[in-house]
Amino acid sequence: KSFGLHPWVLRLPVLLCGVASLVLAYRTALSVAPSRPVALGTSLLLAISSTHIFYSTHARGYMLVMFLAQLCLFQVVRLFSSEERSFFAPRRQILLNELIWLGVLLMAGTWIIPTFILFEVSLFLFFASILLIRFRKRMGDVFFPPTQIVLVILVSWMGFFIQYFVLISPEMLEQAVVNA
Repeated sequence: KSFGLHPWVLRLPVLLCGVASLVLAYRTALSVAPSRPVALGTSLLLAISSTHIFYSTHARGYMLVMFLAQLCLFQVVRLFSSEERSFFAPRRQILLNELIWLGVLLMAGTWIIPTFILFEVSLFLFFASILLIRFRKRMGDVFFPPTQIVLVILVSWMGFFIQYFVLISPEMLEQAVVNA
């Protein structure tokens, strides 16, 4: 409202998310493989990607969802990075505010675009498989980091359900499905 309805003003937040996603890709890659050339290469590949460029200039919702997905991955990598590179192992207890932040990111993603739930499903399958394969005896331990991530994802799915099946009318949901 303050700047008017000029096209550059409407596209500015998308562009900012696009640029921020390059920085976030660098930081995430540096966390996974502590090598500056690898991190720079990751950001470079993202910067020259035609899809990323298009999303950064035109697709407001998709760029925001991509940025939120990157934030979720960065948060998860940061929480679980360890010197033991042989398997994805928790490095410490996860604080409540970190879990809440991850839940907020997940719910924000589905609020913007419902198909963000596909990203959440892949995250869920990853952590559920870690629990089933490597830490089966700790599946019920709510203080164990992989279990906590699975629980946060399940809570975000409840938020998805409430958002689409409680907060909006059945007619509006039907119209959205028809449009999709």
